[in-house]
Amino acid sequence: MSPNRFCVRGFTMLELVVVLILLGVLSAVAIARVDRGSANATAWSDTIKAHLRYAQMRAMNFGPLYENHHVWGVNFPTTSTYYIFHCTTASSCNPATNQVLAPGSESIVIDMSGDGVNVNAAGIVAFDRFGRPSSDATLSTELTSDIGITVSYGSDSKGVTIVRESGLIQ
Repeated sequence: MSPNRFCVRGFTMLELVVVLILLGVLSAVAIARVDRGSANATAWSDTIKAHLRYAQMRAMNFGPLYENHHVWGVNFPTTSTYYIFHCTTASSCNPATNQVLAPGSESIVIDMSGDGVNVNAAGIVAFDRFGRPSSDATLSTELTSDIGITVSYGSDSKGVTIVRESGLIQ
C-alpha cells in the first residue's frame, strides 16, 4: 500500500443534483394536493361565527339598561358580503344606515368574493337583549326554526347554525 493514497468519502455532485431534483418534484406534487378550499371555507365560517357572537354579545350587554331598544345584528345583503349593524331604536331600525365596523376588519362591509367564498344566508340576523335571534331588524318576527348558514368555496362547504330559542351559534 502506498502511503500517499487518500480514502475520499462523500457524495458526488451528480448525486446531490439528482436528490435535489427529486425533492423539488415531490414538493411540487405535495403542494398541488393541498386543498385550500377547505381552509377558506373553515376560516370564513369561523369569522362569520365570531361576528355573529360579537353582535349577540353587544345586544345582551345593552339589553338590561335600555330595555330592548338597542338592536345588534348581521346583515347578509348578497351572497358574498355582510356587515354588522347597531340601531338604538328597534321600531325604526334600518341596518343599511347603521353599519358598524366589525372587530378585526378594515372595512365596514366585509367582502368575501376576493377569496371565492359564498354564503347562502341572504337576509338579517338580529339579536334581542336576551341573545335570541330574529330574522328582522325590528325584532318583531319570532323564528319558527333554527337559522342555517352555509359557507361554500367550490365544492367544499361549512355550516353555521343559530338555534332559534337560545341563540346558540355553532
